[in-house]
Amino acid sequence: MIAVAATRSTGYRRNEPRDDTSAITAELACTAASVLACGRRCLEERLVSHPNELEADGSVSRGDALLSLSRYFPAARHGVLVWLKKCLLDPGWLSTRLSRFSPTLISILKVYATYPRSQREVFEVLKLVVENPWRAIPAASYAKCDGSALSPHVQEKYELTDARKAALFALIDLAVAWHGAPEVLYFVENSKGIDASQLRHVVVQLSRKTLPPYSFRFAHAVATLLSCFKAKQIWHSETYSHEDRQLIRTLSSQIATTLRGRTIHYTYLAQLGCG
Repeated sequence: MIAVAATRSTGYRRNEPRDDTSAITAELACTAASVLACGRRCLEERLVSHPNELEADGSVSRGDALLSLSRYFPAARHGVLVWLKKCLLDPGWLSTRLSRFSPTLISILKVYATYPRSQREVFEVLKLVVENPWRAIPAASYAKCDGSALSPHVQEKYELTDARKAALFALIDLAVAWHGAPEVLYFVENSKGIDASQLRHVVVQLSRKTLPPYSFRFAHAVATLLSCFKAKQIWHSETYSHEDRQLIRTLSSQIATTLRGRTIHYTYLAQLGCG
Protein backbone atom coordinates (compact mmCIF):
# COMPACT_ATOMS: atom_id res chain seq x y z
CA MET A 1 0.00 0.00 0.00
CA ILE A 2 2.95 2.31 0.63
CA ALA A 3 3.99 1.92 -3.00
CA VAL A 4 0.61 3.14 -4.14
CA ALA A 5 0.61 6.06 -1.72
CA ALA A 6 3.99 7.15 -3.03
CA THR A 7 2.89 7.20 -6.66
CA ARG A 8 -0.84 7.63 -6.99
CA SER A 9 -0.74 11.43 -7.02
CA THR A 10 2.19 11.70 -9.40
CA GLY A 11 2.10 8.52 -11.44
CA TYR A 12 0.26 10.17 -14.35
CA ARG A 13 0.84 13.88 -14.59
CA ARG A 14 -1.23 15.95 -16.93
CA ASN A 15 0.38 16.84 -20.25
CA GLU A 16 3.23 14.35 -19.71
CA PRO A 17 3.73 11.01 -21.45
CA ARG A 18 2.86 8.12 -19.17
CA ASP A 19 6.08 6.28 -19.95
CA ASP A 20 8.43 9.29 -19.81
CA THR A 21 11.40 8.05 -17.80
CA SER A 22 12.21 11.47 -16.37
CA ALA A 23 8.66 11.83 -15.11
CA ILE A 24 8.95 8.90 -12.72
CA THR A 25 12.62 8.89 -11.68
CA ALA A 26 11.96 10.61 -8.36
CA GLU A 27 8.95 8.41 -7.66
CA LEU A 28 11.04 5.29 -8.30
CA ALA A 29 13.59 6.30 -5.70
CA CYS A 30 11.04 7.46 -3.14
CA THR A 31 8.85 4.40 -3.54
CA ALA A 32 11.72 1.95 -3.19
CA ALA A 33 12.91 3.73 -0.05
CA SER A 34 9.39 3.77 1.39
CA VAL A 35 8.78 0.09 0.77
CA LEU A 36 12.13 -0.94 2.24
CA ALA A 37 11.70 1.27 5.30
CA CYS A 38 8.21 0.06 6.14
CA GLY A 39 8.17 -3.33 4.43
CA ARG A 40 8.34 -5.35 7.65
CA ARG A 41 5.17 -3.88 9.10
CA CYS A 42 3.05 -3.26 6.00
CA LEU A 43 4.16 -6.09 3.73
CA GLU A 44 6.09 -8.66 5.76
CA GLU A 45 3.76 -8.90 8.75
CA ARG A 46 0.48 -8.57 6.83
CA LEU A 47 0.96 -9.63 3.23
CA VAL A 48 3.60 -12.37 3.48
CA SER A 49 2.20 -13.96 6.64
CA HIS A 50 -1.41 -14.00 5.44
CA PRO A 51 -1.54 -13.25 1.69
CA ASN A 52 -4.96 -14.83 1.20
CA GLU A 53 -6.64 -13.16 4.16
CA LEU A 54 -9.41 -10.81 3.08
CA GLU A 55 -9.00 -7.10 3.47
CA ALA A 56 -11.23 -5.15 5.85
CA ASP A 57 -14.00 -4.73 3.30
CA GLY A 58 -14.04 -8.49 2.72
CA SER A 59 -13.99 -8.23 -1.06
CA VAL A 60 -10.43 -9.22 -2.04
CA SER A 61 -7.39 -10.85 -0.47
CA ARG A 62 -4.40 -8.78 0.63
CA GLY A 63 -2.30 -10.12 -2.23
CA ASP A 64 -4.92 -9.25 -4.83
CA ALA A 65 -5.42 -5.83 -3.30
CA LEU A 66 -1.72 -4.97 -3.55
CA LEU A 67 -1.60 -6.27 -7.11
CA SER A 68 -4.65 -4.39 -8.36
CA LEU A 69 -3.54 -1.12 -6.78
CA SER A 70 0.13 -1.24 -7.79
CA ARG A 71 0.11 -2.73 -11.29
CA TYR A 72 -0.72 0.48 -13.17
CA PHE A 73 2.04 2.57 -11.59
CA PRO A 74 5.67 2.02 -12.73
CA ALA A 75 7.13 3.38 -9.50
CA ALA A 76 4.79 1.24 -7.41
CA ARG A 77 5.81 -1.89 -9.30
CA HIS A 78 9.45 -0.94 -8.89
CA GLY A 79 9.05 -0.48 -5.15
CA VAL A 80 7.43 -3.88 -4.68
CA LEU A 81 10.09 -5.57 -6.83
CA VAL A 82 12.91 -3.95 -4.86
CA TRP A 83 11.32 -5.24 -1.66
CA LEU A 84 10.98 -8.76 -3.12
CA LYS A 85 14.63 -8.80 -4.17
CA LYS A 86 15.68 -7.81 -0.67
CA CYS A 87 13.57 -10.62 0.82
CA LEU A 88 15.00 -13.23 -1.56
CA LEU A 89 18.54 -12.36 -0.48
CA ASP A 90 17.73 -13.08 3.18
CA PRO A 91 18.49 -16.74 4.14
CA GLY A 92 16.11 -16.55 7.10
CA TRP A 93 13.26 -15.28 4.91
CA LEU A 94 13.91 -18.03 2.38
CA SER A 95 13.71 -20.63 5.16
CA THR A 96 10.50 -19.46 6.77
CA ARG A 97 8.53 -17.44 4.22
CA LEU A 98 9.14 -18.35 0.60
CA SER A 99 7.35 -21.69 0.51
CA ARG A 100 4.07 -20.25 1.78
CA PHE A 101 4.33 -16.93 -0.05
CA SER A 102 5.51 -18.26 -3.43
CA PRO A 103 2.05 -18.55 -5.09
CA THR A 104 1.35 -14.87 -4.34
CA LEU A 105 4.88 -13.86 -5.36
CA ILE A 106 4.62 -15.62 -8.73
CA SER A 107 1.17 -14.13 -9.36
CA ILE A 108 2.57 -10.65 -8.78
CA LEU A 109 5.54 -11.29 -11.07
CA LYS A 110 3.39 -12.66 -13.90
CA VAL A 111 1.21 -9.55 -13.91
CA TYR A 112 4.16 -7.15 -13.63
CA ALA A 113 5.85 -9.00 -16.53
CA THR A 114 3.10 -7.78 -18.87
CA TYR A 115 4.50 -4.24 -18.52
CA PRO A 116 7.68 -3.67 -20.60
CA ARG A 117 9.12 -1.23 -18.06
CA SER A 118 9.12 -3.93 -15.35
CA GLN A 119 10.20 -6.97 -17.35
CA ARG A 120 13.90 -6.77 -16.59
CA GLU A 121 13.28 -6.38 -12.86
CA VAL A 122 10.86 -9.32 -12.97
CA PHE A 123 13.61 -11.35 -14.62
CA GLU A 124 16.04 -10.47 -11.84
CA VAL A 125 13.54 -11.54 -9.17
CA LEU A 126 12.76 -14.81 -10.95
CA LYS A 127 16.47 -15.61 -11.12
CA LEU A 128 16.66 -15.23 -7.34
CA VAL A 129 13.70 -17.58 -6.84
CA VAL A 130 15.39 -20.22 -9.01
CA GLU A 131 18.88 -19.96 -7.55
CA ASN A 132 18.65 -18.70 -3.98
CA PRO A 133 16.58 -21.32 -2.07
CA TRP A 134 19.77 -23.32 -1.42
CA ARG A 135 20.86 -20.37 0.73
CA ALA A 136 18.02 -21.03 3.17
CA ILE A 137 19.57 -21.69 6.56
CA PRO A 138 18.67 -24.80 8.60
CA ALA A 139 15.55 -24.45 10.72
CA ALA A 140 17.39 -25.08 13.98
CA SER A 141 20.01 -22.49 13.17
CA TYR A 142 17.36 -19.94 12.25
CA ALA A 143 15.49 -20.54 15.49
CA LYS A 144 18.70 -20.19 17.48
CA CYS A 145 19.79 -16.90 15.88
CA ASP A 146 16.29 -15.49 15.70
CA GLY A 147 15.32 -16.49 19.21
CA SER A 148 11.87 -17.56 18.10
CA ALA A 149 10.03 -20.86 17.91
CA LEU A 150 10.27 -22.90 14.73
CA SER A 151 7.64 -22.06 12.16
CA PRO A 152 5.48 -25.04 11.13
CA HIS A 153 5.91 -23.86 7.56
CA VAL A 154 9.71 -24.26 7.49
CA GLN A 155 10.82 -26.57 4.69
CA GLU A 156 12.88 -29.36 6.22
CA LYS A 157 14.86 -30.05 3.05
CA TYR A 158 15.06 -26.43 1.95
CA GLU A 159 14.72 -27.35 -1.70
CA LEU A 160 11.52 -25.31 -2.08
CA THR A 161 10.77 -27.26 -5.22
CA ASP A 162 7.32 -25.78 -5.83
CA ALA A 163 8.58 -22.19 -5.74
CA ARG A 164 11.45 -22.94 -8.11
CA LYS A 165 9.20 -24.87 -10.49
CA ALA A 166 6.67 -22.02 -10.61
CA ALA A 167 9.50 -19.56 -11.26
CA LEU A 168 10.71 -21.70 -14.16
CA PHE A 169 7.24 -21.62 -15.74
CA ALA A 170 7.18 -17.85 -15.31
CA LEU A 171 10.61 -17.57 -16.95
CA ILE A 172 9.29 -19.41 -20.00
CA ASP A 173 6.36 -17.00 -20.33
CA LEU A 174 8.76 -14.07 -19.95
CA ALA A 175 11.04 -15.45 -22.66
CA VAL A 176 8.10 -15.69 -25.06
CA ALA A 177 6.93 -12.11 -24.43
CA TRP A 178 10.13 -10.13 -23.78
CA HIS A 179 12.71 -8.77 -26.22
CA GLY A 180 15.33 -9.90 -23.71
CA ALA A 181 14.48 -13.58 -24.31
CA PRO A 182 18.10 -14.45 -25.22
CA GLU A 183 19.13 -13.42 -21.70
CA VAL A 184 16.50 -15.73 -20.23
CA LEU A 185 17.70 -18.65 -22.35
CA TYR A 186 21.33 -17.96 -21.44
CA PHE A 187 20.34 -18.07 -17.78
CA VAL A 188 18.50 -21.38 -18.25
CA GLU A 189 21.57 -22.82 -19.96
CA ASN A 190 24.03 -21.77 -17.27
CA SER A 191 22.04 -21.78 -14.04
CA LYS A 192 23.05 -24.42 -11.52
CA GLY A 193 19.48 -24.29 -10.25
CA ILE A 194 18.10 -25.72 -13.52
CA ASP A 195 18.96 -29.30 -14.39
CA ALA A 196 18.81 -31.11 -17.74
CA SER A 197 15.25 -32.32 -17.21
CA GLN A 198 14.02 -28.82 -16.44
CA LEU A 199 15.90 -27.47 -19.46
CA ARG A 200 14.02 -29.99 -21.60
CA HIS A 201 10.75 -28.66 -20.24
CA VAL A 202 11.78 -25.12 -21.23
CA VAL A 203 12.53 -26.24 -24.77
CA VAL A 204 9.24 -28.12 -25.07
CA GLN A 205 7.28 -25.08 -23.91
CA LEU A 206 9.18 -22.80 -26.28
CA SER A 207 8.22 -25.09 -29.13
CA ARG A 208 4.58 -24.95 -28.08
CA LYS A 209 4.43 -21.20 -27.49
CA THR A 210 6.51 -19.75 -30.32
CA LEU A 211 6.26 -19.84 -34.12
CA PRO A 212 8.59 -18.70 -36.89
CA PRO A 213 9.73 -16.36 -38.25
CA TYR A 214 12.25 -15.96 -35.46
CA SER A 215 14.65 -13.07 -35.05
CA PHE A 216 18.32 -13.93 -35.47
CA ARG A 217 19.06 -13.10 -31.79
CA PHE A 218 16.30 -15.37 -30.54
CA ALA A 219 17.18 -18.19 -32.95
CA HIS A 220 20.86 -18.01 -32.01
CA ALA A 221 20.01 -18.14 -28.30
CA VAL A 222 17.76 -21.19 -28.82
CA ALA A 223 20.46 -22.87 -30.94
CA THR A 224 23.00 -22.39 -28.15
CA LEU A 225 20.53 -23.75 -25.59
CA LEU A 226 19.70 -26.82 -27.69
CA SER A 227 23.40 -27.56 -28.21
CA CYS A 228 24.76 -27.00 -24.71
CA PHE A 229 26.25 -29.79 -22.61
CA LYS A 230 23.29 -29.88 -20.26
CA ALA A 231 20.87 -30.35 -23.19
CA LYS A 232 22.93 -33.08 -24.83
CA GLN A 233 22.67 -35.10 -21.64
CA ILE A 234 19.00 -35.75 -22.27
CA TRP A 235 18.08 -35.41 -25.97
CA HIS A 236 18.82 -39.03 -26.79
CA SER A 237 17.42 -40.57 -23.63
CA GLU A 238 14.20 -42.56 -23.60
CA THR A 239 12.80 -40.93 -20.48
CA TYR A 240 10.41 -38.46 -22.08
CA SER A 241 7.31 -38.75 -24.22
CA HIS A 242 7.00 -39.10 -27.98
CA GLU A 243 5.06 -35.83 -28.06
CA ASP A 244 7.88 -33.96 -26.33
CA ARG A 245 10.40 -35.55 -28.66
CA GLN A 246 8.45 -34.34 -31.69
CA LEU A 247 8.22 -30.81 -30.29
CA ILE A 248 11.98 -30.71 -29.71
CA ARG A 249 12.63 -31.95 -33.25
CA THR A 250 10.25 -29.36 -34.69
CA LEU A 251 11.89 -26.47 -32.84
CA SER A 252 15.38 -27.67 -33.78
CA SER A 253 14.43 -27.89 -37.45
CA GLN A 254 12.84 -24.42 -37.42
CA ILE A 255 15.87 -22.86 -35.75
CA ALA A 256 18.25 -24.58 -38.17
CA THR A 257 16.18 -23.25 -41.09
CA THR A 258 16.20 -19.74 -39.63
CA LEU A 259 19.97 -19.64 -39.13
CA ARG A 260 20.80 -21.38 -42.43
CA GLY A 261 24.35 -22.24 -41.54
CA ARG A 262 25.08 -18.99 -39.68
CA THR A 263 25.93 -20.88 -36.50
CA ILE A 264 28.50 -23.46 -35.52
CA HIS A 265 25.59 -25.53 -34.20
CA TYR A 266 23.83 -25.80 -37.58
CA THR A 267 24.82 -29.39 -38.35
CA TYR A 268 23.90 -30.58 -34.88
CA LEU A 269 20.52 -28.82 -35.00
CA ALA A 270 19.74 -30.26 -38.41
CA GLN A 271 20.51 -33.76 -37.15
CA LEU A 272 18.46 -33.22 -33.99
CA GLY A 273 15.57 -31.93 -36.10
CA CYS A 274 15.64 -35.09 -38.19
CA GLY A 275 15.61 -37.30 -35.13
